[in-house]
Amino acid sequence: MDWKQKFCQPSKLDEFAQYLTGNTHNYKNAEEYTEELFIDKLLIYTQTDAMQIGTALHKVLEVSEYQIIPRLFTINDGNNHYKVNVKNDIQIQIPVLREMWVTKEFQGLTIRGKVDAISACNIHDFKFTSKVNIARYMDSWQWRVYLWMNPKHTNFIYDLFTVKIGIKTVDILNYESLELYRYAGLEQEVEEMYSEYFDTLEKLKPWIMNRAHELGVEI
Repeated sequence: MDWKQKFCQPSKLDEFAQYLTGNTHNYKNAEEYTEELFIDKLLIYTQTDAMQIGTALHKVLEVSEYQIIPRLFTINDGNNHYKVNVKNDIQIQIPVLREMWVTKEFQGLTIRGKVDAISACNIHDFKFTSKVNIARYMDSWQWRVYLWMNPKHTNFIYDLFTVKIGIKTVDILNYESLELYRYAGLEQEVEEMYSEYFDTLEKLKPWIMNRAHELGVEI
């Protein structure tokens, strides 16, 4: 199996796009995005408390059969229980098919990712964030990759939840959706980006392998 298979997830393409900017974030005085940092991002996965809470909130939506989220419920992030307060009525229509794996072959590699929900025309992704940045989601490669992987689908919808995390509490303050559409040239852009990404991995291979050995990560 090609060693690059480990790094084919759609999220890796967004990380690569950020690396190409030369900065870790898109604001003034952001840290320089070095090759060493990029390699560590590829090899090391760190889940923050906020990410664990987001995963727990995802699970609520995964199994829900209702369209209106209840005003009060509890979640468990694996370590702690949190009381979730929904500040306003949130009505959301979630497709029946949820947590679906999708794949696509490209340059001898299998691009594989999981969508939060999918219908005949729409692909959904749930995001829980302290502040919604519409431009960030519009610029993301994630939605482009998933539309590329699913040629029969025309729309990608980000279901965006603004949350505030406290001590044993999570407040869901707002919900909004961002709908993005397939456009001419999308497939070519994604394939060109993946090609550049794979070429970069090959150039960095000796350093990736050495760092993986240091970290005890199997490739």
